[in-house]
Amino acid sequence: MPKLPQLIEDRPVQRLINEVYEATARFTGSFTIPVKHRYYRGFYLGMSQIGKPCDRDIWYGFRGAPSKPKDGRMLQLFNVGDYIEQMQIFWLETAGYKITDRQASYKDHNGFFRGHPDGIIHGVTSAPHVWDAKSVNLKKFSAIKQFGVKHVYPGYYCQAQMMMHYSGTDRAIYTFVCKDNSEWYAERFYYNQTDAQALISRAKRIIVSNEIPPRPFEIDSFYCQWCDHRQACWYPEETIVTNQVCGTCHFCVFPAGTCKPWCSHPKHPFEIKTWGTGCPDWNDRFEKSGKSYERVPVRGDGKCSA
Repeated sequence: MPKLPQLIEDRPVQRLINEVYEATARFTGSFTIPVKHRYYRGFYLGMSQIGKPCDRDIWYGFRGAPSKPKDGRMLQLFNVGDYIEQMQIFWLETAGYKITDRQASYKDHNGFFRGHPDGIIHGVTSAPHVWDAKSVNLKKFSAIKQFGVKHVYPGYYCQAQMMMHYSGTDRAIYTFVCKDNSEWYAERFYYNQTDAQALISRAKRIIVSNEIPPRPFEIDSFYCQWCDHRQACWYPEETIVTNQVCGTCHFCVFPAGTCKPWCSHPKHPFEIKTWGTGCPDWNDRFEKSGKSYERVPVRGDGKCSA
């Protein structure tokens, strides 16, 4: 049997694949083999994130704070999820269901709150359903079947409420495929206006907050241990902010609870029209030294002025 090339022999196949995924994510901002239309994540609050239990975690993500990098194996798992979604679409359509609105995009709060459903499925009942495809391991799959999605993955329930609210539908269905044995499970949800409005209000409160929300968990809690923003949250002095954009800048403020951000720099206060960019006057929002930098005050009309 011929000997494998030295490159492969020195670095096992799994490691090579991991490196490819990590390098792709690092240099292009994407990490998957293109199996479907993808949206640029950018710096906004995703409707799939609004069900998280920690306002602080969501705020960090919206602002573009440093997060824990995903390793190659985890990126491959995301890619597998994309392929399973394509598989679900094929089998559902083969079974006679129709899936539309796969390119839909919903926005609120001046575009800072966004969501992208997997589609709208027709044929489940006489009414259309918001549809989302998920894939989980056997342990989670068994828990979902026993206790229900809302109990096991409350974030999915919140995401479904947002998709129903903004699509104008009153029901949703999530289909799960077990990655261990390809078993299917489906669960339906109905629109709950009270829950939806509470989530929309929460999103705005987090977006317009000029201060970091308080920590609801202790450092050794399960949530904090697995949080992507653990380092930025608990060890800011050791965190380097790589996204030098408006959201991570000391001078970025949302005046008077509005969803219209302003640069409050004393030399050039202005309303920020392009979110997610930076400038030469960027200053770390997460100050390490405790030094205070002057901000232009906010007027009663919700604007900044020198």
